[in-house]
Amino acid sequence: MKETGLTIGKWALDTFGDDANAHVLAARANEEMAEFMIEVARRGTPSQQMLEAADVVIVLAHWCSRWGVDLFEFVDKKMLINREREWNLKGDGTGYHVKG
Repeated sequence: MKETGLTIGKWALDTFGDDANAHVLAARANEEMAEFMIEVARRGTPSQQMLEAADVVIVLAHWCSRWGVDLFEFVDKKMLINREREWNLKGDGTGYHVKG
């Protein structure tokens, strides 16, 4: 099955119920991010790291689905914005966008 933000949200609703609010889900995403960072720090295999990264995305998709929105639609919208921005490069493979 090819997952979308909405299929993930439906699964989460069916599995965990309707009690989670935005704050609870944001905190849960933060916990998943911490687990991802631990896996990266311990130099787990790329596959292990990607599974932890996927947990972050799953929780964020659940969060967005609470409003009937597919997270990946917003990723597409944001990437259109990012592709038009000017970037200050840090020299470490990351950077910050210039105001705007």
